[in-house]
Amino acid sequence: MQNHRIRFALALGFLVCGAHMVTAQQISSNAPIMVQLAEIDCFGVWEWAPAKGPESPRLGLPYRDMEQSDVETLVSVGVAMNRSVWIMVGQRVVAECSLVGEFVCGQDAKSKSEYGLLVRLDSVTEAQTVGAELRLERLKVQPSLDELIRRGKNRLNDEKFWIP
Repeated sequence: MQNHRIRFALALGFLVCGAHMVTAQQISSNAPIMVQLAEIDCFGVWEWAPAKGPESPRLGLPYRDMEQSDVETLVSVGVAMNRSVWIMVGQRVVAECSLVGEFVCGQDAKSKSEYGLLVRLDSVTEAQTVGAELRLERLKVQPSLDELIRRGKNRLNDEKFWIP
């Protein structure tokens, strides 16, 4: 009888330790997607702020030099694994976001489309912090006037940028 109790206690201990190890492995497999502000086209960023209600603010973050197929792969794997997105400046994390889907900027036949990440922020305060960092980044990189006009015209032709 004593031997049975010892085996039962040992089995219960292994079960508890095994559950902790499985949880630790599950958390480590969902490493965040780290996006540096230097990789983002700051002039193509689009912000959706909630009017009223429970909806969270969202950001469209187009990459400067990433191909469409690479972005699609990153988004599909990231959404399937429920990976978070960290927006970073150097070693500092500006915001931790949830990956929602793919973001496409400049869908015009005349211009090259940029592809990126569509993320959801937890709060309006966090969105304001990211917006301030983006404005600082924009000051560092000044595009030509022709580039700004081209982007403005592309947004006029795209219905998703129209205000209802």
